[in-house]
Amino acid sequence: MPTIKPPPAQGKAVSFNGWQFSSRPTVPYQKVFVLKLQGMRWYLQDNGMFNMSVDPHFNARRLELFYEENGTWDNFDFPHPHLGMLRCRFKEPVEIPAAVPNSNGFIDAFEITLVHHNPGF
Repeated sequence: MPTIKPPPAQGKAVSFNGWQFSSRPTVPYQKVFVLKLQGMRWYLQDNGMFNMSVDPHFNARRLELFYEENGTWDNFDFPHPHLGMLRCRFKEPVEIPAAVPNSNGFIDAFEITLVHHNPGF
């Protein structure tokens, strides 16, 4: 389940004789999603090369290639469980950890961060 990070403060609140005032932001709220990926695995062929055709939902090499294709600049569709289909992009570079020793390629859980691409007001 993705976690939505709260938006950063848009400006400083102004105090008028003890009353806090803040104006509506002039830019849209750009949602940031943190996804914790679990159960991913590096699959290898008999010759030691990565196998990208096995288990596409948990294949670490497929995620690595997807990031190489999109980087932090290109957007893609992300199916959010509550908000529906959103155009997102990677907020930060994706670093997929190495496999746990003697685990047949399994990877410990790790996080990736996405940002809503071009949200409207």
